[in-house]
Amino acid sequence: MTSTLPVVATALRSAVRGNVLVAADPAYDGARRVWNGLVDRYPAVIARCVDTADVVAAVRSWGRTTRNAPERPSARTCPSR
Repeated sequence: MTSTLPVVATALRSAVRGNVLVAADPAYDGARRVWNGLVDRYPAVIARCVDTADVVAAVRSWGRTTRNAPERPSARTCPSR
């Protein structure tokens, strides 16, 4: 994934109006954190969409550049212990 990261980030930045963050960005660490302490993930790219059109564009752009599905951490994706 690291070799395609610049391609993915560039494609997302041109497709959405919201911010697109990668690990090198200062706001990345704060954006990747969620309220649930059991979830500690480091996504390759974070798209901060501003509207529905951004969401659609981000998913389509991601699908064109990688085969990995986009992920949104939530209570349903956190394993129960």
